[in-house]
Amino acid sequence: MTNEQENIEISYLTTQGKEFKSDFILTSALDEAFEFAFAHTVGKKKNLASLFWGSNKQQNVADFAKAFRGKLCEIGMKKYLDMNGVSVRHPKGIEWEADKYENFELLVNHNKRLLVKAIPYYSNLLLLDTEFWNADASYGNGKKHRIQYDYFVLTRIKPGVIHLFENFKLSKNQEINKEQIKKIVFAPSFKFEVTGYLTKEEIIQLKNNGQILPAGAIVNGNKRLEHEYYYCQAGDLNRPSLLIDHIKYLDLQEI
Repeated sequence: MTNEQENIEISYLTTQGKEFKSDFILTSALDEAFEFAFAHTVGKKKNLASLFWGSNKQQNVADFAKAFRGKLCEIGMKKYLDMNGVSVRHPKGIEWEADKYENFELLVNHNKRLLVKAIPYYSNLLLLDTEFWNADASYGNGKKHRIQYDYFVLTRIKPGVIHLFENFKLSKNQEINKEQIKKIVFAPSFKFEVTGYLTKEEIIQLKNNGQILPAGAIVNGNKRLEHEYYYCQAGDLNRPSLLIDHIKYLDLQEI
């Protein structure tokens, strides 16, 4: 990435992006993803119109979009692995403290841990919060009970969920219910992509290579980071097909 000093702010521009190319369209997964996102975000609120009006509108939409995208990508990643003959299991769920709903975990052959990041199609960064992620590719809060991961996979969906709400106009006197929200979300076809991945060893090199974005940095002129992150650009990730080869052939040699 390139950076430049702008007064007291530092601005970064991605230089190794990757064009979105769909692996398949997610159709049967929409209901499960919607119910998950609704239950964990706006469903807890009595006023569903908060997705369209009010001072918390932007945050409410962002939370719903992340939860919906995260669950869609989880289902999509499992399907991708199944299609390629890789056995997949869901481990006991953990409570993510960093980037909630953008992280999920799968177990593949020989109990290898996959950390999967779910981002919008227009984003090009794999980000790991340095407060919770150590340079040894382990996750946790503090030195005890840390979990180490073997693969870090970046996934994307298209279109962006936030834009669906931005394009829907709701009058102040118009009532909104769960089914109406579902119609807004289900209007387009959602395309899924496995963008690329890094191994545990490559994650360890991020710190050594100085691939760290500071808290407060502005990325591509519009996204301000609240925390410090290790990063890798989408164009620098390994091809997804190599992940399948690595899991199916190299890992099985360890059994």
